[in-house]
Amino acid sequence: MKNTLILLLICLTNTCFAKDTFFAKSDIKRKLGVQYFWIYQVTDNNEHKMIFHCLFKDKDTELWIETDSNLSDCKKRKES
Repeated sequence: MKNTLILLLICLTNTCFAKDTFFAKSDIKRKLGVQYFWIYQVTDNNEHKMIFHCLFKDKDTELWIETDSNLSDCKKRKES
């Protein structure tokens, strides 16, 4: 009985009250000529986020910037 309670306590602290953040990162992909990747994140408050980054290229610069799911920031910079 004592071992069962200890095991139950360990399971509860590791699942319900864990302070870890889970995330998964995609491979680099291409959409309409723009390279991008996404990060799926679940925070310790159980908030689910999908964060997109696209590759901004200038004459001498390559920079990964955070953007929306339509990759709007990189498309605007590519067109201008």
